[in-house]
Amino acid sequence: MPHAEEANITGALNFYSSDAWAADQPRKVYLGTVSDKLRKHEPHVVEINNIRATSNPFTLDQNGFQFVTSPASLAGSDFDNDELVKTVYYAEFENLMKSVTGASEVHTFGHMIRRNTTLDVRKEAEEVNAKDGPNAFIKRIHPATSCHVDQSYRGAVNALQYELPERAEELMKRRWCIINIWRPIKPVKRDALVVCDWKTVDAAKDLVEIDQVLPIPAQHSNYGGTAGQTKVAKPRDIPRWEIAFNPQQKWYFASDMKPEECFLIKCFDSSDDGVAKCCPHAAFSRAIDQGPPRESIEARCLVFWDT
Repeated sequence: MPHAEEANITGALNFYSSDAWAADQPRKVYLGTVSDKLRKHEPHVVEINNIRATSNPFTLDQNGFQFVTSPASLAGSDFDNDELVKTVYYAEFENLMKSVTGASEVHTFGHMIRRNTTLDVRKEAEEVNAKDGPNAFIKRIHPATSCHVDQSYRGAVNALQYELPERAEELMKRRWCIINIWRPIKPVKRDALVVCDWKTVDAAKDLVEIDQVLPIPAQHSNYGGTAGQTKVAKPRDIPRWEIAFNPQQKWYFASDMKPEECFLIKCFDSSDDGVAKCCPHAAFSRAIDQGPPRESIEARCLVFWDT
């Protein structure tokens, strides 16, 4: 049965924990490794608001996220065809991104499909850890259950320089963003996406920069066969934000999301004109969650304006 249209619910979110590293260790994550999958977080039960029960017109520039209804022409197993995704789906959501933001150019630099539960991947990580140690890779990915932003401000610049090295210096003279588009492949019955309103984020206290090393494509399904990523033959340093708990933060989700619905999630904005700079986000679970693993596709876009 579908979840009730509750205005407010409670859920446990995983936040930054300083105990994840020894005092003399740098805050560094090797994405996709056993140590990454088993890293310690600080859980807090928070109120999560159902976006369907509010009339607030959340926007990328005001709040850091935007909930959009925009059906895709691909469905179900179509998303298993990497070429279809890159030629058909990319074109669709790049046009959507331009329409929503008014941007003049969108460059997609990767997508990922999630079809595993966190519990299953964690169990695999524990088994691999016992056999091969904490530096071994886990190829499967799961809903991202720790509150984060994919790139810090420094990480966003690194991502642009990795993806468009010949144009990066010139492009950084214009307004530019990194915006993700997150869409369920099937109706969401568990591990829903949760996003945080930028207006409730204390950036100086809540955003904790973590050095993040992304693997080469062959090591991790997160980055295999995606646009742009395959040209990179070595790990990439893309620092990200982990999110420290703050009771003033306000979190939102959309109950029973369907494939024709999507979230646009801002990870970086070069503008200093008072717009939202980023949107912390994660997945969360509830006791009433049910059914098979959540299936979703998330793509990352570099977005540029003419000025």
